[in-house]
Amino acid sequence: MGPVFLGVALALFIAFHFYPAFGWKHGWRLWADALDTLVNQRTLLKGPMAATIAIVATFSAGVVFSPFAIPLIRKSLVTRWFIAFFSALIWLGLFFGQLVGGPSMLRAGGICLFFSAGCNFVGILLSRYDGRHQEALRKLSGN
Repeated sequence: MGPVFLGVALALFIAFHFYPAFGWKHGWRLWADALDTLVNQRTLLKGPMAATIAIVATFSAGVVFSPFAIPLIRKSLVTRWFIAFFSALIWLGLFFGQLVGGPSMLRAGGICLFFSAGCNFVGILLSRYDGRHQEALRKLSGN
């Protein structure tokens, strides 16, 4: 069931780029504005903006990478939790952003991004783990 959620997450992430999101007419403007921020010499990249760009870029790489790397996700705890961590950060950030900014902040593209993060996180959790630590995990859980 996990690979299905990962595929849906990728489809929703692609849809995010074509719908209005946050203050942009199209979601792909996120990348253009992030690049402008990074290139602009007059704007100092301070705390929240730099962290936001890094988290969104890492999450994006994870969403695009996940459906094609199911065998790696099933064998590697590091890969599994790295992708899940950034999906959870985006998911929680958008959830709390919606609470603060109201539902009109997200718009259609933001909702696609929100559900993409959620599906990616759930897909990672539902992908079974076949790695070398499986026996130790089984003993800890009592199965």
